[in-house]
Amino acid sequence: VSTKENDFQVLFNRIAITEMTFEQLNRAENSSLTLTGLNAVLTGETRDGASLFATQGDIEIRNLSYENSFGKLADSLRITAKQKSTFAIKTGTFTIDEATATAGEVELTGSGVMDSLYTDSLLFDLKLNAKEADLKKFLSLVPKEFTKDLSGATATGKFMFGMLIKGALTDSLIPGVRITFDLSNASLKYPALPKTVTNIDLRGTVTEKDLDLAAFNATLGGSRMNGSLQVKDFKRQRVSLKLNADVNLGEVKDFYPLERGTNLSGRFRSDVAVNALVSNPSAAIASGKMEFENIAVRTAAMKTPVSALGGEMTFNNQKIDLKNLSMQLGESDIALQGSIENYLKFVFAGTGDSAKATRGKKAIVRKGSPPMLTASLTSRNLDLDKLLPEDSAASKTSGGKVQRKQLPDLTANLSATIGALKVNGLKMTDVSGNMRLKDKVLDLTGLKLGLFDGQITTSGKVFLQDINHPKFDMKLGLTNIRAEKLFTELPKLDQIAYIGKYVKGGLSMQTDLKGTLDDSLSLDLPSFFAKGNFKIADGQISGLPMQEKIASLIGNPNFKDGAFKDFVNAFEVRDGRLFVKGLKMNIAGTEVGAEGSQGFDKSIDYKVNLKLPEGAAAQLDKTLGSFAGNLLKDKSGKIPVALNATGNFFAPKVSIDQSQMGASVKDAVKAKADSVKQVLTDKADAEKNKLEAEGKAKLEAERKRLEEEAKKGFNKLFGR
Repeated sequence: VSTKENDFQVLFNRIAITEMTFEQLNRAENSSLTLTGLNAVLTGETRDGASLFATQGDIEIRNLSYENSFGKLADSLRITAKQKSTFAIKTGTFTIDEATATAGEVELTGSGVMDSLYTDSLLFDLKLNAKEADLKKFLSLVPKEFTKDLSGATATGKFMFGMLIKGALTDSLIPGVRITFDLSNASLKYPALPKTVTNIDLRGTVTEKDLDLAAFNATLGGSRMNGSLQVKDFKRQRVSLKLNADVNLGEVKDFYPLERGTNLSGRFRSDVAVNALVSNPSAAIASGKMEFENIAVRTAAMKTPVSALGGEMTFNNQKIDLKNLSMQLGESDIALQGSIENYLKFVFAGTGDSAKATRGKKAIVRKGSPPMLTASLTSRNLDLDKLLPEDSAASKTSGGKVQRKQLPDLTANLSATIGALKVNGLKMTDVSGNMRLKDKVLDLTGLKLGLFDGQITTSGKVFLQDINHPKFDMKLGLTNIRAEKLFTELPKLDQIAYIGKYVKGGLSMQTDLKGTLDDSLSLDLPSFFAKGNFKIADGQISGLPMQEKIASLIGNPNFKDGAFKDFVNAFEVRDGRLFVKGLKMNIAGTEVGAEGSQGFDKSIDYKVNLKLPEGAAAQLDKTLGSFAGNLLKDKSGKIPVALNATGNFFAPKVSIDQSQMGASVKDAVKAKADSVKQVLTDKADAEKNKLEAEGKAKLEAERKRLEEEAKKGFNKLFGR
């Protein structure tokens, strides 16, 4: 400390700030500024009668990050600086008289004022300018996620950079930032790659609210890209984009280090212009064209590589036209022709129904009109199990149930012709028809497909308003479907009928279906309703528990494992049970009829009526008593037997229906007694008639004899 009259001076040999952290959030602008590892070593002294405090020394910010609604604009940026400054003690004004700094690899000079440090609102007016640099140094300012490792890369070109920080810093505000940059006639060559990216031009301005990339340009051998990008108001995001490109993708690897396992080929061309407010895409101005020529893309992370991508997309405000668009996705091939109207609602997030219809150069879109797809899809082979990603839109609730995001509002009319289609493990063939989607209702009327060696036609709708519990109301026509595949590969159906492993044959069915799918998109059995008829013309049934019990009862081993014909019945599924009416079939010469029900809980309650062949009488006598088989024979020689089947489907109780069979035996005995009585009566009548006839004949013969004798006497009397 040195003093003079009315004056004194204070010297500080070391002022240190160590590992300071600063974080500022601006919720209004949806932005954040973070400084970590802030270190400073300064010396200082008072001047001008202690009214000023002057400092000089080194400052380091090890990590500076800044992001807003647009994304990360700075990440892990290191800044080192030397500075000379003064602080007005009375006013609280801090002035940077001279500063040099390095941000990334860019050298900067700066000066400016911060006023006043004594208030809650600190005003900034700071300027930073870069010395002339090249492209490599410029890219050190860009977050590393957007660039490859530049160590060893060579670069040329002129880079100019300036930054103005002006405005108030408070608990809720961050000063305005304006960055200008100009990169011209630059080039970049990565080590170990044969070719150089040339003619790189990049010019623009970035503020805390806007991005204006006035021009960008680059040449990669025979490929070129140029355009511009403006984003006005990061929060509301008014975007203006122009992109003109002609890129030979096969050349990219010679200019830019691709990830291991990445291969590109083909050619891409674009001439695109879009001007839109993201929150109101209906008022967008858009036009352009994109062409794809035999493009192939493969990366190590891709589940399904893309190849043979060809065709073009042209678009304006109203729609995108898909022309001859085709591609190979792994083993699947797709060809699309059609259009997407009001597509900008999908391109931009945050859409709403508040947009008004506009005319002229702007889109004519009715209020609330959803995007509409009208297209034809052709494929020889389409494996959706491999193409569709895992259900990333789904999350599990605390109860373990799957919760999916609801479907966006979309209208679609898709005509499909698919040779082979695989979905959820089901292999379908010859799929054809139209699928229509409107108001989240999918109409599948007229869709035809081959499944399980047969054919299915559909009519009806699936209601997708709640994607976690879709409802359906359908009519299905099945023709010659293999029953053993239908019930075993759709296990939910077999929980209704339990016949998948017992019955084989070509099944035909007409049925109405209603119900709900659960959160895993499988059938919700309690809500399921079905009604229809069922037919298998020729088939095989073996091992069915009820069948084996009946075979033992009637003593016919062929009944256990028999071919059958004309299996028909009507059915209804409701309230957790399958109700069967009019079941008829013929197994090993035995006619079978049944009615009753079985539950999803495996309980059964059936009335079974058999007509056994005539040869079954001997065994039936052992079950029902002597001569029962012969007594029960009908006029055709068949032996009717009535049974009850109750208990559990897999452990049934099969017994003679005593009430029905008792009546049958009684009727049979009565019929037999009546028959014997009639025979005896007929015999007595016959004997009586015989005696009467014989008496009459004797009388007639006696009469004739007497007449002859009288005649002889008369002749004799009269001498004849």
